Amino acid sequence: MGLSSWLEHYLIAEQTTAVSLTLLIYDWTLTLDREVKYFWVGLQTLTIPKALYFLVCIGDLSDHRRHKTSIESIPPYHR
Repeated sequence: MGLSSWLEHYLIAEQTTAVSLTLLIYDWTLTLDREVKYFWVGLQTLTIPKALYFLVCIGDLSDHRRHKTSIESIPPYHR
């Protein structure tokens, strides 16, 4: 696999990351009012569904920070 092919894969990965982050921010803006109304207002009473919701949100955010596009993320047979 040549340099141009690697660069093409790298650019596709970068563009995919940008699109997914844009969709995530768009989703947050659409649902922020409902999230505040149903989850943040009554935080004194932490229920199992609320706890699971927050775990998923925190896990989703940490997952985005963990996945970086680099040469190590490309499988060996494509290098």
